[in-house]
Amino acid sequence: MARYRFDKATIGYLEQLLAPDLERATKRGRALPVRTQVLVALRYYATGTFQNMVGDLLCISKTSVSRIVTAVSYALARRMDNFIVFPTGEKAREVKQKFSEIGGIGGVVGAIDCTHIRIQRPHGNQLFFINRKGYHSLNVQAVCDTDRCFTSVLAKFPGSAHDSRIFSQSSLCAAFEQGRKTGILLGDAGYACKHYLLTPYDRARNRAEGRFNKRHAKQRVLIEQAFGCLKRRFHVLHGEIRLPDPAKVCAVVVACCVLHNLATRRSLPDFFDVIDDRQPPEEVAQTEELRGGRSGSVLRDEIARMLMTV
Repeated sequence: MARYRFDKATIGYLEQLLAPDLERATKRGRALPVRTQVLVALRYYATGTFQNMVGDLLCISKTSVSRIVTAVSYALARRMDNFIVFPTGEKAREVKQKFSEIGGIGGVVGAIDCTHIRIQRPHGNQLFFINRKGYHSLNVQAVCDTDRCFTSVLAKFPGSAHDSRIFSQSSLCAAFEQGRKTGILLGDAGYACKHYLLTPYDRARNRAEGRFNKRHAKQRVLIEQAFGCLKRRFHVLHGEIRLPDPAKVCAVVVACCVLHNLATRRSLPDFFDVIDDRQPPEEVAQTEELRGGRSGSVLRDEIARMLMTV
């Protein structure tokens, strides 16, 4: 658990799951055993250290470690839909009930936010990857449920992308706009307030709005906790990912999210290294167009009034 973040049973499960992708012949002969490849990747995710140090532990060259991490990451990312699933039907009703028990706002199917994953300076148009804090990163969007399992992950936008822009261009937003997904998401002030994505009041003007903000924060904090759990388990996401290709970094991020959900489902213990993942919110949208029109604001006002009677 300390070295690889998983018990032997789960490592054996991963070995069977990824075997079809990792059992392949090479020009020099047979590939490394699947278990060795899985352990190399898990050790890299867990520590985020230099690849030659990971290779030294298992007597493997740095080149092989790089190739293994890439292969395992893409293999896990291809299985994303089996582990990262947005709740529907009975599962959605269960998630709504649990969110309501936490803060009182009903109909909530997830908490949404973005987190920056630091990367080394990429080749080409590297300016797009510089975020508002001045370092290179990917801005990763995720939604979680009350168990802090990720139900949606989008890891392809550079650090300069605004949270609201990422959401507006995502398939998740399109699904809500078209009615293919129902329920309410809770986001911070960096998002536009819509009837399916509620944000807190910028400045609470009365008790009802203040109470709504407190209830909203109590439920939305789950996504911040989920990011914290993810980065405590996989330190590669907390430091700088030293891979030259941003596409490979995206695969590593998705792979870690898949593994996080697997660990949560198997009730594996969390890691309690102190990592502060809190970030200042994106600039609050000021125009009515960017705030999402009246529908979200009207729904928010109705919920705020209703919470005063609870």
